[in-house]
Amino acid sequence: MSDEEDQHLGADDEQPEEEANAEGTPPPEEPAAVVTLTNEDISANLSLLSKVGNGLEHAFVKVDLHSKQFTDISALSTFKHVRYVDISENALSAVSSLESLSELVTLNASKNKLAEFKLSPHRYLQQVDLSDNALTSCNGITHPLLRSLKLARNQLSDVSGLLPNGVPSLASLDLVGNKIASLSSLAALASLTELYLASNGLNSLEGLSSLVNLKRLHARDNAIASLNGISASLKHLEYINLRQNSVASVAEAVKLAVLPSIRAIVLSDNPVTEASEYRMEMLVAIRNLQRLDKNAFEEEEQNEAADIAAKRAAEKAAAKIDA
Repeated sequence: MSDEEDQHLGADDEQPEEEANAEGTPPPEEPAAVVTLTNEDISANLSLLSKVGNGLEHAFVKVDLHSKQFTDISALSTFKHVRYVDISENALSAVSSLESLSELVTLNASKNKLAEFKLSPHRYLQQVDLSDNALTSCNGITHPLLRSLKLARNQLSDVSGLLPNGVPSLASLDLVGNKIASLSSLAALASLTELYLASNGLNSLEGLSSLVNLKRLHARDNAIASLNGISASLKHLEYINLRQNSVASVAEAVKLAVLPSIRAIVLSDNPVTEASEYRMEMLVAIRNLQRLDKNAFEEEEQNEAADIAAKRAAEKAAAKIDA
């Protein structure tokens, strides 16, 4: 019920609940309706005919069961050749029925009621979406070919359950909208090339330097003030989005200059963008920068920055000679 609806409740509307809870005990929750998946439901939503087994047989290998409010998908366990499964937007609290799907390649189980994800290692599984559930731990996610894992909008405070030997191929990790306050539990996941950390509780990037294969970092809407976690070890990092954080000075922002491959930086809605020479100073310090805050640098800006950089280098060299 919305606040507006609550304000419009009359005394008569509230009375039955008050009488039922004379001692302050909340009313029992209504049990969720049981909605069981049937073979007919599955057959009606199968697609993508493909070779299976020894290649002489064929079966449908894709099933789309999203938005059905299923609470029980046990029937799916007998469809052993299914490889692509969409069970998003249901009311599932477990996915154990998928254990027998040994050929599983992609799984979308977002927008359910999963408090944990228990699925033994599946050797072909490459993409998993568990966004918008109630996960508090990453324990049990161990799939050797897993490349993309979406865990957005859960209740995670760390990802210590994700072990490098359990997800050695993991390249993309989405942790948007969780409660991550430190990057320490991510430090071992050196295979990552894309990391999404928007809307968490970060105030620092300490620990990032071990992610040596990272190419893209999205960490907008946090409280990051220090960029001390940035180092030259991040030699592949091309794009970094730090919008809506707390970077306050150009001196702090230009710490990004140690990144040899950086091409695009987003610092919109940080205090540093109010500095009068912010845009030019960033380009002077980071000569290979192509875009800042979504705006590409014009040729005129590039030339001006090159002149300033050359002048400062000459002044620095002259100062050394005089010393």
